[in-house]
Amino acid sequence: MKSSEKRLKNTTGENSQKGVTEKWQPTICLTPFIEQQRKGKIKKKDGGKIRNWQLHHLTVDDSIKEQFIKINPEVDVNNVMILTGTVVDDPTGRWQPGYHFRSTYIVNLDRKNNTVETLNTIYNVDPDTENMDVMPDLGNEVLKIFY
Repeated sequence: MKSSEKRLKNTTGENSQKGVTEKWQPTICLTPFIEQQRKGKIKKKDGGKIRNWQLHHLTVDDSIKEQFIKINPEVDVNNVMILTGTVVDDPTGRWQPGYHFRSTYIVNLDRKNNTVETLNTIYNVDPDTENMDVMPDLGNEVLKIFY
């Protein structure tokens, strides 16, 4: 097939090439970065220090649990959490001190070492300021917050 004949599939899920109608299903696609990270070949970012933090406990609907597990195998589907809090410092430069932030899904909560590991980052949390965020545990409503 010539490159000029190639067509992208349209939003109805049908192939729009010269009279060919072909239904397709979206597939789960992991980027090479995520694949390498999951294999332990890429270290997670240092998210810096967080104070006045809160854990938000999410509920994954039964109808999407299987897909959630495929996309996020390192997250416990029965204990899905997200971290919010106030940035003290951020070595990556994503947020300024004093900014409020929301994390990706939590992979590991280590209270002994005061760290929260998410899909992408490891944060150091101030143990004396847990549950002192401006927001209580919002559950799934926290997913509506974007920065």
